[in-house]
Amino acid sequence: MKKIIFVIILFYPLFSISQSKKEAKNNKVKSATVMVEETKKGETITYKESYDEFDKNGNKTLEIDYEKNGLIKKKITNKYNADQNITEEIEYGPAGNLVKKTIFSYGANGEKSVETVYDSKGNIKKKITYKYNARNLKTEKQSVNSSGEVESVKKSTYIYY
Repeated sequence: MKKIIFVIILFYPLFSISQSKKEAKNNKVKSATVMVEETKKGETITYKESYDEFDKNGNKTLEIDYEKNGLIKKKITNKYNADQNITEEIEYGPAGNLVKKTIFSYGANGEKSVETVYDSKGNIKKKITYKYNARNLKTEKQSVNSSGEVESVKKSTYIYY
């Protein structure tokens, strides 16, 4: 019994901190801040670990991760289309410099078809394409580098009842 209580106490905060899109929308979450309190060698330090903002649809529009000293580790902004699919993700470094930009495209059925990752200068770093079967289940994910060489291919097969 003690082990079960310990596990619940240990893992409960991990589940309650992370907000899913549905939870953010249903609870009308505008922003979320995660503060960490750590005790090492009898000394307790408190610092901001992350800050997130959400739109009215529960989509994360801003994500900031912090270092223990309070400086920004990275910042990510997101944009969404009318179907609530992410269309753009921009990552900034600690100094506010552009690190990478990812553009997402979708097919007629709303499935993600292409992810194009650009470097800070606007050059394509990687292109990821997705293929789906007649049931709109992902069957292939192919990653191609800036030279046009295939880096990886993941294929999924399904068995139906």
